[in-house]
Amino acid sequence: MPTASQIKQFLIGTVVPPLAGALATWIVGTGVLAIFHVSTSEVAYEVTQIATFGIVTGIAWLTSHHILTGSYQQDTPPVAPIAGK
Repeated sequence: MPTASQIKQFLIGTVVPPLAGALATWIVGTGVLAIFHVSTSEVAYEVTQIATFGIVTGIAWLTSHHILTGSYQQDTPPVAPIAGK
């Protein structure tokens, strides 16, 4: 029986990329944007802005996460030394 982590990994790595590509191809290829009077350059600009926000936020989160991990100390008792060393 697959675990939740394995299912997430399968969905994110195998299912989502083709669906995202198909959706992007459909949106650009069918002229759906013309219904809303949106040009492809405006969409490209917005996608760039969202990607930039996501990357910067992700890097900031990772940086703060590693800083917190490095300064965090658990309340565990010290380990006794091994005899003979």
